[in-house]
Amino acid sequence: MHRRYISVFLSNEPAEPGSKSVKPEQLTTFDPRSLSPHNFRDISHQKVFVFPGAKRSYIHYERRRIEGKSFYTSFPDKTKGFLYYWTHPDLPPTSGQIRFRITRSKNPQGFDRGRDFCLPSGIPWHMTLAYLAGKKTYAGVCDILVRDRLVTRDAIEQLRPCSESVCLMPRQATVITSPDEIFPICLPQLNPVVYLAVAGESKQVRKIRIELRKNEEIYNFIEPGKQVFALVQFVYPKKYERNDWVPHLRIAHVYATDGPVTTGVPSSIKPRAMYPRRDFIAWCREFDQS
Repeated sequence: MHRRYISVFLSNEPAEPGSKSVKPEQLTTFDPRSLSPHNFRDISHQKVFVFPGAKRSYIHYERRRIEGKSFYTSFPDKTKGFLYYWTHPDLPPTSGQIRFRITRSKNPQGFDRGRDFCLPSGIPWHMTLAYLAGKKTYAGVCDILVRDRLVTRDAIEQLRPCSESVCLMPRQATVITSPDEIFPICLPQLNPVVYLAVAGESKQVRKIRIELRKNEEIYNFIEPGKQVFALVQFVYPKKYERNDWVPHLRIAHVYATDGPVTTGVPSSIKPRAMYPRRDFIAWCREFDQS
C-alpha cells in the first residue's frame, strides 16, 4: 500500500532497564495541532530510540565521556509525551527545533498543560533543524516537517550545505544565516559556539566562538548550576576599534524551566572577545556586498 507520507519509526513502548530491542512504531507528525494518542511516546529508561533501517540515526538523552569512553545516559523515569516541532515568532525559519513535551496522558488536549523535557542544566532537550537538515538519516523527519508546513523545503536546502560541511556538528548547533537575525543561545556559558552560513552558493560555514564575561548581571537571574534558554541578536558598535571591536548581544527573550523570565534580565551582554574575529567581520561584509 502506498502512503501519502514518509513514515518515521520510533518506539511507543517503555524499555525495561537493560533491554536491547525496541518495538518500532510509526511517528507521523511533529505538529502540536495535529497530534493524536498514536503519537504519544514513553521513552523512560531508554538510552536511544532508533529509526529502523538507519542504524546511525537515533535520538538520545545525553552522552558522557568517562575515562576516554563514551556512554549514553538513559532517559529518566516518567519521560512520557510527544515529540514536536518548536519555533518562536521572532526566529527565522531556519532556527526551529524538535523538542519533547511531557504530558500526563496520551490525550493531545493536555499538550499545552505539559512542559518541555529538560536537561539537568534546565534547558530544553532539543535537536535543531540545522542538525537534522544535514543528516541523510533524518531525511524522513525533514520530509514530515515540510509536508506539515512546519518548515519550507527552501529552509532545509539552505541549511543542508552548512550542516554537511561541519564534521560532527552538535545536535544543538546554532546556525546563523544573516548578521541581523535573532538566534537561540544557552546562558550562562563562557564560550558558546555559533556557525555562520556563508552567503551565496558556497558550501562553507564559519565556526565562531564567543567568549563571554563572568557578568554578575547574567548570574543574578539564574539559579546556581542551572542555565536558561535565551533569544539574542548581534548589535554592532558604530565606532570600529581595530583591537576591541566585538558586537554586543541584545537579549530579546529569556526562558527558564517554569516559563519566561522578565525580572532582572539585562538588556544586552558585551562579550569579552570573539574568535576568529576576522572571520566574523568578513562574513558581515559578504552580506553588505550581496
